[in-house]
Amino acid sequence: MSLASRLLVAAAALALTAVAAVDGWRTFPYLLRVDFYHMWGVPLAHDALAANPYAKVKEYGDFLNGVTAHSTSPMLARANNGRRVIEPTGTPFYYAVFSVLPRDFDAAAAVFTIAQYVALFASLVLLARLNAGSAWLGLALAAVIAVDFNPFAQDVKYGNVNSFQLLALAVLLALSAARARLPGFAFRDGFPVLLAALAMFKPNTLWIVAALAAHYVIVRGYRSVPRALVAGTATALACTAIGAFHFDGFQAWVDWLRYTQGMNGGRLLYDVGEGNHAVVKFLAEVSPRLGVLASEVLVTALLLAAFAFALVKGAGGDGPKRRALILFGDVQFAASCGVVMMLATSPLIWPHYAVLALVPIAWLIAGHGGRFGIACGALACGALALPVIELLVADHFALVRLMTIFSWLPLAAGLCAAAFAVRTPSTPG
Repeated sequence: MSLASRLLVAAAALALTAVAAVDGWRTFPYLLRVDFYHMWGVPLAHDALAANPYAKVKEYGDFLNGVTAHSTSPMLARANNGRRVIEPTGTPFYYAVFSVLPRDFDAAAAVFTIAQYVALFASLVLLARLNAGSAWLGLALAAVIAVDFNPFAQDVKYGNVNSFQLLALAVLLALSAARARLPGFAFRDGFPVLLAALAMFKPNTLWIVAALAAHYVIVRGYRSVPRALVAGTATALACTAIGAFHFDGFQAWVDWLRYTQGMNGGRLLYDVGEGNHAVVKFLAEVSPRLGVLASEVLVTALLLAAFAFALVKGAGGDGPKRRALILFGDVQFAASCGVVMMLATSPLIWPHYAVLALVPIAWLIAGHGGRFGIACGALACGALALPVIELLVADHFALVRLMTIFSWLPLAAGLCAAAFAVRTPSTPG
């Protein structure tokens, strides 16, 4: 790329970043923040009430209603109006992490929102660099996503943590990609530690954790498993202890499990009409005899069968096992598979979860799945674009719901195309 081209990309990136900053500043006072309200409010209520929010849902909610009644903050009033009764579905570790937020709601909201934007921009810069793009290109793409990508708009609107999860994923990808240039312990120990912390922070990432764990074993070898298990287990225990310490005992974890009841009909199993965009919940509601568990098994089996078929019938005529090892040796492919499996098979998917779809979208649009993969990545991105959704939402709300429920399909197709086309090296190694 010539100097003039680089300067042009840099100028465009700065201009687009300024547009994103102005847009964020303009919308900041009017965001709902009903999810952030829990992150801010649960630690605040605990300081006054002790106990834990899962066992004292009413008491926590009443306390925060009282705090709001004595506050002059319009932003706090707006958030409280959407959550008069709290729904503390996060883990004790999750809420313990956010206990560092300022006790003033407006100040905490400002810190949190800025951190969301910083996480998004840092993630896109890392993803661009991992796919042979420049940091300026990543900055420009992040600015466009900040303004025009509906999942990020939803993440900011409700004050959720998907941008931070995306950053953790990007760091994991960068850690693996740079493992040959880093000190031995950085990838060997740092990767399982960060992976365990990601799962303990919010367990909706378990498919991603499993896919990245498989990548780790492939590139490090089976002999690395015992040490990795020790590092990951120690991290998980530390996260458990942090949550227990914050809520005055391990009973908080027991009460969290009782409150959420996993995915078997507990509070996490919201209906599609409540905003749950999980395809398995959609199928269960369309066909009640099928049920959520059977729908989850069905979709999982179909995805795995499609991937296996692509490996068996793909190019080169080599063994599917060897070709699968090559694919999962690519950390971005492994993470992309985990993201698609999460979006396709989880019984709970909010629209902002699709922020994580930026990982497979970036990988496919970078050309790793061929022309068909580029088209699939572009199609998924278009289906989640804010202008497209705003255009359709007024008169075609059902269509928008279906688009977001099935937005993972083109990504799955692109990954299968990559699996179909992969060739094994013609020489050893």
